[in-house]
Amino acid sequence: MLRKRFLVLTVLLTLFISGTSLAAAGQKVATSQTKLPYLKPVTAKIKSFDNFGNGVLSVTVSEFMSAGYRAGDIFMIEVPNAGAFYVPFVNSIKENGIYGFSLVADSFTAPYLALAISDVNFAKIFKANLGAPIKITRARYQAHTPDMTVLAMTRKLHTSKEPANFREITQGNAKQGLLYRSASPIDFKKIPSMYEAADRLAREARISTVVNLANSQAEIQSLVKQSSNSGSYYKTLFARGQVFAAKTRGFHYDKQDVAILADAFRFMLKHDGPYLIHDTFGEDKAGFFCLLLEGLCGASKSEVIEDYMKSYVNMLNIVPGSIEYNTIKQYTVARLLIALSVPSIMYSPQSVDWRSGTGDNIPLDQAVRSYLHNIVGLSETEIKLLQTRFSTKTPKTQNAQTKTQSNTALKQEMKKTVKQKVKNNLESFKNWWRK
Repeated sequence: MLRKRFLVLTVLLTLFISGTSLAAAGQKVATSQTKLPYLKPVTAKIKSFDNFGNGVLSVTVSEFMSAGYRAGDIFMIEVPNAGAFYVPFVNSIKENGIYGFSLVADSFTAPYLALAISDVNFAKIFKANLGAPIKITRARYQAHTPDMTVLAMTRKLHTSKEPANFREITQGNAKQGLLYRSASPIDFKKIPSMYEAADRLAREARISTVVNLANSQAEIQSLVKQSSNSGSYYKTLFARGQVFAAKTRGFHYDKQDVAILADAFRFMLKHDGPYLIHDTFGEDKAGFFCLLLEGLCGASKSEVIEDYMKSYVNMLNIVPGSIEYNTIKQYTVARLLIALSVPSIMYSPQSVDWRSGTGDNIPLDQAVRSYLHNIVGLSETEIKLLQTRFSTKTPKTQNAQTKTQSNTALKQEMKKTVKQKVKNNLESFKNWWRK
């Protein structure tokens, strides 16, 4: 009996000592965090807007970093007449994912800092004016660094062992041997291994029509004149007028870009397949376009995600299910699906909680048809023709009950989005008030 009591006391004493040590360690971490040196907030002005609508600030990157700030820090940005927002400081707009609101130190606005929302026009969203004061206060030290490090990998797609990123689109009910996607078959980035492989595979697949989302007609004309800069098969297709070319900026809800998407789909309807869709590396602009095609063919969201991420598996050799894979997925295709399901959020992407699961209950085919009709401007007839052209399954006409159910689901998601926006803005105000 005494022996049992002794053992119990020993265990309790061990746990107490361990707990004390852990508490002490936790206190040490907390203490080190509270000792973070105070850095005076920076007040800058919007000095100009670049071609993408990003707000170029009056503070240079060197001045900002000389004050002690580092990429990966999280800042509270106070924008006049808009509120306070928490954004990371990154080296490139890609390091905060699609639709990410960031404080950027990138070459496109060098040597100045910029406020930018990836794939969205900052100036239009905020209706910001030149000279508007922007207060910048550091909120968290290096909190975005782990995700930023992973996302920085996506800027190095050309280092891949599979540079062509060529594959057939087979998701859903897509017709066999009709739709393909790849990296660019013309070498405007001076990567011979990429364009040579893409051109060869396009020839083998007997591609007849191409949608180029990376280059203008003038750029292609210049490149095809140089025999060393484009594949011979691509040159032939271009000479025959079988290449649709328009340089999109990535703004999936911008008037200019949706007009390009409409023209591209109509071009495909006027020309025979097989079809090839490409941008520079075949992963972003081409990825969104192919997502729309797959949705028209009845693909599930899981199929679309897997195909979108295949580009990163091909070109970065990352492992499906790894931390890198899941991080990139969360910042790219997952956000695209949310924005596609609930288009209203694209008018205030800076206030969206991208991890909330918004839009999960809206079927992909419904979201794609709605986007193509209401945003891109295609008629119901054109959408049905696209489905008939690309899918083995004949599109069915929605009955009144299905339309009512669809509209109800969409309204519920929009209400949810508005509530989330109000909650986020309230939380930002509370944090600012406590400061």
